[in-house]
Amino acid sequence: MPRPWLPSLSRFLAEVPFRREIAGTMVCGSFVTGAPGPRSDVDVHLVLRPGTRWRQRGNRVIDGIVVEYFANPPEQIRAYFRNDHADNRRMAATQFATGRILEDGRGVVRRLVAEARAWMRKPFAPPSRAWIELTKYGLFDHLDNLLDAVERGAPDAAYLYFTLVGLAGESYARFAREPVPSGAQAYRMLTSARTRRKYLAELPRDRRFARLHASALAKFEPARASALVGHVLRRMGGFELDGWRLRSKVET
Repeated sequence: MPRPWLPSLSRFLAEVPFRREIAGTMVCGSFVTGAPGPRSDVDVHLVLRPGTRWRQRGNRVIDGIVVEYFANPPEQIRAYFRNDHADNRRMAATQFATGRILEDGRGVVRRLVAEARAWMRKPFAPPSRAWIELTKYGLFDHLDNLLDAVERGAPDAAYLYFTLVGLAGESYARFAREPVPSGAQAYRMLTSARTRRKYLAELPRDRRFARLHASALAKFEPARASALVGHVLRRMGGFELDGWRLRSKVET
């Protein structure tokens, strides 16, 4: 398989000014997992020596190829795994689980890969009752604002529409204890088995939700957003505006 990006990556690695601080390197992203687009860049993790007290990220354009680099010590990468998981996301873990190790003299990167794969299997925590109730109210309110904007012919109706569709998708993922997809990949995750294989992802267990979400992402049509939000609200226990209330502890 041709890899026209390898010379650019090799030149970048040779020019890194902090080479002596690097314990290992890994390349990840579309050029490794497949199907890169014309705007794809080469993502490379520069794993710094354990105990390093700084981190850095940046970009270099070499022979027309964008190399995006992330320099972190193992402790920081583990923090990314933990923080992503607490937010129902797996971005950092997916990168390490699907990437290709270029150098790893001390085995630091291999250990991080094993940890990333363990994080990929770890279930997400269930949301609290208060979160569920506030989320249902928020979805209802956003839908009401959207329909009002459509009726008024407001110029920002499309913005409100896609904001709501994204919020509904993220909210339901958290409720269902499934990973929240990034906005740039949400539609492809729902419609392309190849994309799901690429990111070690699965369709939402609720296939009707998956169809409604994909449909709403595909076209600005308020009825599609209404159907999506209605389904999400029903699966989250239903919502009635009249009499809705939530009592919670005062924060001090």
